[in-house]
This record gives sequence, C-alpha cells and structure tokens, in this order.
Amino acid sequence: METFTLGTGASIYTQKLLPAISQAQHEIILVTCFWAPSKTLTALSSALERLARQRAAQQPAQPLRVRICFSSRSILQKLSHTSSADGYVYPPSSWSSKLGLPVREVLAAGNMQLEVKSLFFLPFSVMHPKFLIVDRQRAFVPSCNVSWEAWLEGCLEISRRMSRDDPVDGLLEFYHTVWDKELDLGAPQPPIPEHGSGRTSAANDRLEETIKSPADSTASLVDIDVPATAVEWLPGWHHRNPSFCFLPWRFPLAPDTPLNTTILRLLLSAVEKALARGVDVTIVTSRRMMLLEQIVTAGVLRIFYFRSRAGLTSDEEPVHSHLKLSIFDGQHTVLGSGNMDRASWFTSQELGVLVRGAEFATTIKKTVDEALDGRLDPVFTPS
Repeated sequence: METFTLGTGASIYTQKLLPAISQAQHEIILVTCFWAPSKTLTALSSALERLARQRAAQQPAQPLRVRICFSSRSILQKLSHTSSADGYVYPPSSWSSKLGLPVREVLAAGNMQLEVKSLFFLPFSVMHPKFLIVDRQRAFVPSCNVSWEAWLEGCLEISRRMSRDDPVDGLLEFYHTVWDKELDLGAPQPPIPEHGSGRTSAANDRLEETIKSPADSTASLVDIDVPATAVEWLPGWHHRNPSFCFLPWRFPLAPDTPLNTTILRLLLSAVEKALARGVDVTIVTSRRMMLLEQIVTAGVLRIFYFRSRAGLTSDEEPVHSHLKLSIFDGQHTVLGSGNMDRASWFTSQELGVLVRGAEFATTIKKTVDEALDGRLDPVFTPS
C-alpha cells in the first residue's frame, strides 16, 4: 500500500491519478462509472494530450496502450445502449466531440493507442467500479467519477510488490473479466519499482491544472505491513432483474455476490446484534441525496449527516460525502464503489477491496475522522 487520499473528485484526480497517468510508459487502464464535462475531464484530456506531445518529441518505439471505460454519459446514451456484453466502442471521430478527449491525430503522433468503451444494461445496471491501473505496477481505487460533483471522495493507492499473485493482478483479472477478455494477463511485466518510489515521483510531477480542496488529506501507508494475503477484491456482479416486490410482507434477498456476502449480510446481522448488546453504532450519510434509495434507521444508533464545513466558500469544499468505507472491529477495512443502497445491492456492478490489518484500519479511520471534523450534523445520538 502507498497512500490513502481524501478530497474532491477534481482534487484527487489532479493530485494523484493524473500524475500517475503522466508517467505511464506501457499501459493505462481507466475505469469509471459516470462521464461528464467537468474540471476533472478537462484536466484528464490535457494530461493525455501533454503526454502524447511529450512522446511525439521522444519518438518511443513501443506504443502506449490506453483503455478508458465508463458506463453512464447521459439518459439517452443509456436508453439506446447495446445490450451486448462486448459493450459499445466509440469511434475515434467521437473522442473529442462527444467525450472531450484529445483528437486521434494528437494521440497517434505520440504512438498512443486509445480505445474507449461503455457498458450498460437496461433497465438499471450501471458498471459502478472506479479504478486506474498504470503499467500493471500501480493501481488507484477512487470513489469519484469523471464528473463535476464537489463531494468528499477517497482514493486508495496500491503498488505492486510481487511479480505474480499481487493485489494488482486481482484488479487486472476483474478488468479482464468485465471489460477486455482479450487482455493478455500473462504478458511480461516491467521491473517492479522500489517500494515507495512511485509515490515520490508522482508527487514531484504536479500538473499545471492541480485543483485543491479544503478537504484534501493524504495518509502514507508505506510503512504499514499489508501482505498480499490480507487484500481481497470483492466484486458485486450486476443483475438486470431489480427484484421489485410490491407485497409489503415480502422482502426479496439481495443476490449472493462476494461484496454483498461480505458487507450487507454481515453488516445487518452485526448491527442488530450490536444494538441488542447496547453497543453504539455510528453512521455517516448524506442529507437530501438519493433519498428514495436510503434507509434511515433510528434507535440508539449514532447517525450523522455530512455537510459542508461552515465558513468555507471554496468551490471544492465538499457538499456531500461520496466516500464508501466500512471498518469492522478496528481490523477489517472495506473501500471501493459500493453504496449501502438497493441499487448497489441488487442491480449495479460494484467492486470493493477488503484489507485486513489493525494498523491499516487505524490509519484510515484517523484520516477520515480528521476530514469529518466540522462537517457532521447529528441526527440520532445515544441518550
């Protein structure tokens, strides 16, 4: 593990993901859910164009393979989307006009081979995971989309430690299964960089378009021992059947995906048992966001609404929390894309990452607690 970063989508992209993209030599794999005109998209396009022009000046013999994947761009795009599992591949003529990316000629001059694909399955099945893999050596798991929302977001940065059976390989396998079945998982790997070197070099390669947020915070994880066996990817496969039931006495069970089995079933059971034992439970959610999908539970839980910090007028001060984080017993930490709502449980594709370790959990919790300071409104607190 390298870092855990908090901020908004624009600040995380410009301070963490885009510097890593700017250093790519062999392959860039960027997967997100929502794609929209925004400061993030403008910065991403500029970073790709700058990289292409640098490569054009250097004339590298080896091409740079770039894959961009997303699910949602507009209502019309989703209504007319193909139901094929192969998705829709955007023609080069649409890269700039429809997607806000550099034109084909600029990328080709830098020997960059771009493919842009979307996947969506009616009626509600979006591909909700977000991640970036650079040169199969570094991976980032952000909660943010390529879009305009100024929400509190988080991003876990991982570097390869082993040539095979590394957590980065697990993420590559997920990408291969969903987005690119022709991906050669056995391709020769570049040399593994010295632990921590990727983090330092990325920090030294700041972009002109760096965007900062009052919520920005980064915790170093370099000195925390997290063996590969302590990291587990938790996919939540999409389901086209939303399993709606209009009989009030019947409650359809959510599908048995690895993510649901790890989080949903255990969470509900653990919360019920904890409350029965008199344990206080704290929940932080967003006010007036996805109201139809949120279940608000009263009682002796501690429930807070996230809000902007008073007195801050920055455009990048978060107005909602989009961070997905669960910590159990101070030892088990789950980050990723899954929300605690019906869409994530039943229809959307999701991806979580479970990290086992007390020191890791403590560091993540401390970083988040500091970011939440002054940004919480109590709803229910123990009497």
